Amino acid sequence: MRKYDIYLIEKEVANHYYQRAGLIFQLFKDFQQPSHIQYDELKKQVEYITKPLPIEELEDAIESAFLHTTAFFKGEKQYKLSILKTQSRARIKMYDRLISLEGIGGVDAETAFFEVLRKLNPYFLAMDFTKGQYGWLTPIKTKKFI
Repeated sequence: MRKYDIYLIEKEVANHYYQRAGLIFQLFKDFQQPSHIQYDELKKQVEYITKPLPIEELEDAIESAFLHTTAFFKGEKQYKLSILKTQSRARIKMYDRLISLEGIGGVDAETAFFEVLRKLNPYFLAMDFTKGQYGWLTPIKTKKFI
């Protein structure tokens, strides 16, 4: 099973740390440990750099993308998608500032969810803490000055 924590990062923070997303990943990795000695400070930092999720907008986007898919199931702030051809299943749950995405089998179902999120906002950062991987769902364009 693959598990991703996805956060909507403030635009200014995302633009500033785009090339240094590893620093943001380390902050969230430390934040995952409630016993961390500086947990209260980490929580404040996470709240400062993340935005509350636009739940209704997310629900509308997900439902419109998969409404006519036969293997799509809707729950309260939770959706499941199965793609039988590739034996791919994914479940997405939404919280105030966190989207949790779990995938089993092929990656097609979770990729479909990623695509919906990517189109909605370019500042989503996905992190897999078990594998130590992270990345922006949309590459952020940077300005080059000569």
